[in-house]
Amino acid sequence: MAKKPIYDELEKRGKELEKEGAERKGADESGNAPYNSPTLEFLDSGEERFRSVVETANDAIICIDSHGNIDSWNQAATKIFGYSADEAFGKPLTVLMPERFRGDYQSGMNRLVATGKSSIIGKTVAMVGLRKDGSKFPIELSVAGWKTKQGMFFTGIVRDVTRRKRVEEALRKARDELEQRVEERTAELVKANEQLGREIEDRKRVEEALCDNNEFLEKIFSTTHMLIAYMDTDFNFIRVNRAYAAADGREPEFFVGKNHFDLYAYEDNQSIFSRVVEKGEAYTVFAKPFEYAEHPERGVTYWDWTLHPVKKASGKVEGLILGLVNVTTRVKTEERLRFLSSQLLTAQENERKRIAQELHDSIGQSLTAIKF
Repeated sequence: MAKKPIYDELEKRGKELEKEGAERKGADESGNAPYNSPTLEFLDSGEERFRSVVETANDAIICIDSHGNIDSWNQAATKIFGYSADEAFGKPLTVLMPERFRGDYQSGMNRLVATGKSSIIGKTVAMVGLRKDGSKFPIELSVAGWKTKQGMFFTGIVRDVTRRKRVEEALRKARDELEQRVEERTAELVKANEQLGREIEDRKRVEEALCDNNEFLEKIFSTTHMLIAYMDTDFNFIRVNRAYAAADGREPEFFVGKNHFDLYAYEDNQSIFSRVVEKGEAYTVFAKPFEYAEHPERGVTYWDWTLHPVKKASGKVEGLILGLVNVTTRVKTEERLRFLSSQLLTAQENERKRIAQELHDSIGQSLTAIKF
């Protein structure tokens, strides 16, 4: 770093302190001041330390005089702007900035010299720098000023933030890509949920339609997919359709005259049958589990069934129509759908957590790198 007036001022002040010390201690007119030598040594040491800090700094440290001309220039400034110290010394600071900023800079300098006030002193501002080769690059500038007998001096600390801007741009692009991926994934999940919702609504509408038409369907033995049995008030079979018989692996004639609860001994069902006979009100249940005693290999099956009273003109119940629909597949499908829905929501939550973690880790690493 070239020796400039700021350091001349330090030396001049050191000599003044030396002379004052010599006078106080009765030194001779030669100017020797043995008792004040520690002060001078301290000044020399401080200057060397200052030079060392300035020269080893990673940021450009530039001093300018009250005319706006470069007064000092460190090695980092050479590295950043491309000018050597000799080339930079005495040049106006405007050579380091694009043309469009020079007018505002000169106006600010004039106002600062005249009034001692500036909007950037003590602050860090973002600007654009101009290298010797004419290339432009982003910088951050911090300015400090002080007065001496020689006038106003200013020190600017310039940091090249090109790499940081590139990292920020890369982070922005990565964030945009992640947001786009999240939106796409979310749209897929929404679409899947909507499809699942439509399927569930379709199934509900089918069940509602079955309930609305239950009375009509119960009286129709020709229904192929529904198991239908007609029995008296003592629960003896009078007639069953082929679907009903086939569900038990038998012929329809097998059931005629036999009691329902002799074949299927379920006490809770018998109480339901009795209540329907007594009150004359139909009974409907959905997805009721049932196990075939003679066919344990079938496991638990599920049935929608309706018990409808057949009344005489007087209103007295004279028989019962039992309609059964095997909904085992539907129940297991719904259980599977509920499981898949739960898995889908879990996957969605895990995906969000993973993306948030990636974003957090990526930004954290990048910010740490920027800090270093």
